[in-house]
Amino acid sequence: MKCVVRRMSLVVGVLLVASMAIPPDAHAQAYDQQKSWCYSNASTQEQMLRGCDAVIAAGKESQDDLAIAHRKRAFVHAERRQYDLALRDYNEALRLRPGYVQALSDRAGLYEEKGQIDLAIQDYTEALRLKPDYVTAYNNRGNLYAGEGQHDRAIHDYTQALRLRPDDAGTLVNRGVVYSRTRQLDLAVRDFTQALRLKPNDAEAYYRRGNIYLYRDQYDPAIQDYTQVIRLRPNDAPAHFNRGSAYGNKGELDLAIQDYTQVIRLEPGSAQTYDVRGVAYAKKGEVDLALQDFNRAIGLKPDFAGAYTDRANAYRLKGQYDAALQDYDKALQLKPGDPRALEGRSWVMQKKGRAQ
Repeated sequence: MKCVVRRMSLVVGVLLVASMAIPPDAHAQAYDQQKSWCYSNASTQEQMLRGCDAVIAAGKESQDDLAIAHRKRAFVHAERRQYDLALRDYNEALRLRPGYVQALSDRAGLYEEKGQIDLAIQDYTEALRLKPDYVTAYNNRGNLYAGEGQHDRAIHDYTQALRLRPDDAGTLVNRGVVYSRTRQLDLAVRDFTQALRLKPNDAEAYYRRGNIYLYRDQYDPAIQDYTQVIRLRPNDAPAHFNRGSAYGNKGELDLAIQDYTQVIRLEPGSAQTYDVRGVAYAKKGEVDLALQDFNRAIGLKPDFAGAYTDRANAYRLKGQYDAALQDYDKALQLKPGDPRALEGRSWVMQKKGRAQ
């Protein structure tokens, strides 16, 4: 009887193990799902990560496909700011698949994120050696050169990108910005204008071109461009500020004050805007309002030499020469040799001398 019992328990144990085993085709289905998540059909980063983890761990795919899995996983790590893990995967992708241009470009972007600009430029340069018509690499390397102040190289890269893709408004704007920095203003205006032909609602192109017009004292076209920026981006404080400057320079002080007031609404801590609005009020003869604004500017930025000079000028208009003299002295303490403060102080001293 004991032997019979042992045989029966053994049979039962075998049946239990067999019932718990996963059929081979279920394993295959699970792997296929994970592979799909890695390469194409993930709906979340977590799915992509799990899928690529499984593909890489299995090691069943070709070297090229494994390289793709490492690149996909690197992307998720980079998005999560896990830069060391991402870099490890990009390096492995390039080991498995030398000349993998997309991995080089992605790794360059990672290096840029880490502030390793020289390494980023090296990767874009290698990508362009392998694929000379790679527009994205020209653009991105151009951006890096521009950020490093290597303007000629940046212009070269943007020009190469435009040779390959002439209708790229973004690249035209980028090249126009570099032309502006190097004072090649006619070329900059040409690029911004061409960008606007291609993309009529490009607020950045309007803004940059407006800045050139303002710099050249071409106030009407500057106002037109800033107005377009504000139409597209109503809360663009720099566009309101610069349009206010253009209006002020034209003598349209009420419109200038309106724009400066809008800037203050958007940026209540802007000492500079209070100061320039104060200047506009002073020009209108509304000296008390001007003084209020100069006081706010100084309250926000106690070392603002220009605001002390402007407040001193307002005190002059009210005949408060002692107060004006104190502010001129403070301005010169903060900014020794400032010509506006020196001139104003000299005028007050002469006026006080004549009065005595």
